[in-house]
Amino acid sequence: LKFARRARYRILRQSALSCTSETVWMSPSSLALFKMAKGARQFVVCTLLIFFASQASRLEVLELEDKPRADGRRYQFAELPNGLQVLNIQDLSSKKSAISMGVKAGSFDDPKDLPGLAHFCEHMLFLGTRKHPEATGFMDFIARSGGQTNAYTNKELTVYYADFMSDATAEGMERFADFFRAPLFSKEFTEKEVHAIDSEHQKNVQDPSRRVLQVIQMLADPNSRVNHFSTGNYETLFTNPTSAGTDPVDALKIYFKDRYCPKQMRMVSVGPQGLHEQLQLTKKHFADLEQRAECLPRSTFASPPPFPPERLMKWVVMEGSAPQAQLWLYFPMPDTRQDFLSRPLVYINHVLTYAGEGSITSVLKEALGLVSEVKSMSETSSAGTGYYLYFGLTPTGAKHPEILLDVLFSYIARLKEHEVDMDLYDSISKALELKFNWTQPASPGKTVEDYAERMTRLPPEFLISGDTRVDKLRPDKVAQLMGKLEPSNLIGVLVRPSSDVHPFPANAKVQTLPYYNLKYAVTPLSVALPGSAQRWTSWLHMKGPATTAQQLSTRLRSAGFDPSVAAAKPPGPIEGIVQNLSTKHMHVDSPVVHAASAKVYGPQPSLMVLPTKNMDRRLALHSSKVWFRSGWKTTSPMVSLDIFLRPYVAKGAQMSVLDQLCISLHNSLLIKVMTPKLVDMTVTGQSVKLAESKDGLQFSFTAFAPVLPQLIDKVVLEFNEFNANGTARHFNRTVEELRELLQTHSQMPAHYAFQDRKALLSDGHFSAKEQLAALQKLEPRSVLTAVTRLLLSRPLSLDALVMGNMGTEQAEAAVTQLSSGILLPRGVHVASEPQSSDYVRKFDEIVDPARPVEVRSKNPRTGDPNDVAYVSITLGVATVESRAIAFMLSRMLKTKLYTQLRTQEQLGYVVTGGSGLLSNVQYMAAIVQGSVRSADEMELAVESVFLKSFPEQLQNMTEEEFQMQKKTLMEELLQPAASFAEEETHFRSHIEQGDACFGLLDEVLSFANSSKFTRTLLVDSWAQLMSPGKGLRKKVSIKYFANEVPQRLNASKVASILSGRGVAEKHVSQLAKERADTLVLGNADSAARDAILSDASGRGLEGFFPADFLCHASPESAREVPRSFLRKAQARK
Repeated sequence: LKFARRARYRILRQSALSCTSETVWMSPSSLALFKMAKGARQFVVCTLLIFFASQASRLEVLELEDKPRADGRRYQFAELPNGLQVLNIQDLSSKKSAISMGVKAGSFDDPKDLPGLAHFCEHMLFLGTRKHPEATGFMDFIARSGGQTNAYTNKELTVYYADFMSDATAEGMERFADFFRAPLFSKEFTEKEVHAIDSEHQKNVQDPSRRVLQVIQMLADPNSRVNHFSTGNYETLFTNPTSAGTDPVDALKIYFKDRYCPKQMRMVSVGPQGLHEQLQLTKKHFADLEQRAECLPRSTFASPPPFPPERLMKWVVMEGSAPQAQLWLYFPMPDTRQDFLSRPLVYINHVLTYAGEGSITSVLKEALGLVSEVKSMSETSSAGTGYYLYFGLTPTGAKHPEILLDVLFSYIARLKEHEVDMDLYDSISKALELKFNWTQPASPGKTVEDYAERMTRLPPEFLISGDTRVDKLRPDKVAQLMGKLEPSNLIGVLVRPSSDVHPFPANAKVQTLPYYNLKYAVTPLSVALPGSAQRWTSWLHMKGPATTAQQLSTRLRSAGFDPSVAAAKPPGPIEGIVQNLSTKHMHVDSPVVHAASAKVYGPQPSLMVLPTKNMDRRLALHSSKVWFRSGWKTTSPMVSLDIFLRPYVAKGAQMSVLDQLCISLHNSLLIKVMTPKLVDMTVTGQSVKLAESKDGLQFSFTAFAPVLPQLIDKVVLEFNEFNANGTARHFNRTVEELRELLQTHSQMPAHYAFQDRKALLSDGHFSAKEQLAALQKLEPRSVLTAVTRLLLSRPLSLDALVMGNMGTEQAEAAVTQLSSGILLPRGVHVASEPQSSDYVRKFDEIVDPARPVEVRSKNPRTGDPNDVAYVSITLGVATVESRAIAFMLSRMLKTKLYTQLRTQEQLGYVVTGGSGLLSNVQYMAAIVQGSVRSADEMELAVESVFLKSFPEQLQNMTEEEFQMQKKTLMEELLQPAASFAEEETHFRSHIEQGDACFGLLDEVLSFANSSKFTRTLLVDSWAQLMSPGKGLRKKVSIKYFANEVPQRLNASKVASILSGRGVAEKHVSQLAKERADTLVLGNADSAARDAILSDASGRGLEGFFPADFLCHASPESAREVPRSFLRKAQARK
């Protein structure tokens, strides 16, 4: 009926529109003209048509009620007369609103001579509109409205999204709508924005997964849009078109007119406003988007087929960018977008990646030692579905990829022999239904981003459930797709380790992948692995598994493997799916409380007293604190349990890098043993985390209350068994995996700058190079005894947090079950009492440098063309006051850095900054990553923001603007938790730091809402941070250079650059003094940290910030208008 109603609406509307050029909703003046122009009979007919069309239009407003039980939001679908489909979502608890637009246009729509044009459009759309021509206008709005914005482009879709405080919704919608009504596409920003895209592409060039996917795409039919370079770079978007006389912006304007049409758009809004109000706002700002005659209909890219038979059965060998070898298997399949009710790939994913005992994953990882990881992924477009299997290869697996494929295809043959297991399929459906019912709402920004994409492929009635549940069992669909897992439908990609000097087979024709400078070789599967395809095909179509097993055994034995451990068994039906869940304790009691934080996260947990049990071979618990709260402010039947066991240590004691590695390896080995045994208990969305580190042990459970005792029992049993009788069976392989991890630099360089900062300033941390050196000294026995020897044999402190759908007795029993269940191996001596000077380390101590520090080193990613400049100024130990002020400064600074250094100067793809915490110490920082300027020049660009443009912005801020920023800050801090996980994380973060400082948010809110929190305080605080009255700034810089590390810029060059940027002479002199006194280092490691400490000691300073966690506002802030927060922090120190 719903589909019929929608069809009737469209027919009536088209009939009505044939009467007049006006829309169905006609103004009185338009209707008067219409009456004059038509004869009486025609007028009556058309009037009736318009009336019925308007009635049908109202029927088209459809409230979606098939949603999770945990989701209290309301959803409404509508279609505007111009064809724009809209989803409005009311979230009464949210203080934020969000908006998104999904456009059914993507990289497949790029002109062939302009690869990346869709991506270019995504970037340029943000840079001004006819009504709001300022290039930074939208970003400025987002900044003052406490929001964020982004966009992405894929094959047939581009999604734009933003969030902001709810009182800015009308302006946000109006500005956002103008993106799609009248973007400027100013040619002034063409080359700058292309540089940003080029920097983004350079990031992708080093990404191992993108490299593989691009190679596979380039093997498609050249006439298919799958065979396409989608990102674009400087060459494709500027050099080539301008050389050919094509202006990229002119091409962009044509693309926009052809593709960005209301019928091809899907708009989503979320906010506390009612559904009617949201729809009226949507009509006001989006109903006039023009449905242009030149707008192209949505194309399908199914023809020509991207992978006809002659382009399959290929074996690709690629040079790698990581130390670990990989094997990717690609199987092209039909377009599965219409299979959202049956979701056949969910079944296939489960049987191919299930990791329980005896599974195909377990056989490949544990029994044969061929792989370290197994994953699957799929991507679907009108060109078809691509299904990928990924295997992280061990050195043994890299030598024997054909054996891996033998085991895999023999397993697939067994699956086909038994056909689709309907009991398993049904249990998957029930497990997903349980998961769907209690799916937690996402944040407003994430919600609109997600639903804009869903609306391009799912009918309105299934927008909420279509990606989660399996509503219809279709074994025929499963069998159809399973039939595509054939050698004749395969492209295999073997990625060699980066250390492999000769990665390609002899006589292979080596090619270079365009735009990636990546070498690879393609050969027929029959040449690369002779006889393999015929063997696997015969197994897949052989009746009776005995012959397949015999042939597999022969193959394994000839390669030196034990055939008896290689028989993988398919998973059985999922057991233990919880039914008839009690929700007695699901909702927290909400007494009348004055604390503002209770409105956000619910009441604070309370201390629970546990009975003491000192039994033989149990832990020596010298102190314990258990915090408990029954129920959630949000809606969930789950329970969360976090237990921290931390040892007492001597003051100043630090664990060596070798001992830390022993604990890390112990953790990895334990997880390898434990994971297969927990899979069946966690497949319904429950989880277990066990983390061991120098600071102690953390056990975390998220489960349904009836299952929690079973999970705890299983974890305790496996933990005790491994500690008492663990073997070194996987020791060598685990060490090698850790070595590969430490050698791999697959993240952006900026990521490693943050790691270097931590190694440089956090006591007890070590660089990747130091850990690699220590790996050589590891011994199995030391690893297997590490946790008992270094942690559990000491006096311990227990901190626990229990929250959720359980009562007090159940919570007490859960904590006792774990804490008293852990046994020490026999013969282990336990120190029952700590020494008087011993303490529990709450957080890492942070180095307090006596002078500026600069690390200058080569970009850790080989071949990456980017320089990186990370610049931080340390404030000191965080206070209530500094948190409030830095929070506001952070949002404003982030926007200023982005608009000046990214939008205007285009220094790089990564430009960001703001405030942060390193342990208990607060800092302000900026980071720029790009290839346009050197790291030294980018540092000076950051300084020009710190010392000139940002303080000018603060000085010029009106009182009205300050109050707006203050209001935004308050609302952002009071944004309610969207899920139980956010509630749990909020309280757990305080437990992790060793102090139940649950009232910190209220303290910050109280200060931010006081008369003492003023614009003058903000200005003075920044001025004091950047120009201290005494001494130099506490500045730490980390710089990466793409090529060799150059000499530092000389003083005159620095002064010239700063003066050219308009930096005042007093600040130029200040920087000159800092540079002259800077401690320059070549690495960020413990040796560099010791050098900083030694330097501080030589100047009579302590070298560390105080290990204080300040939960309450300082007394003086309650008595007087405070000085700058930095001066107060220094005085307190």
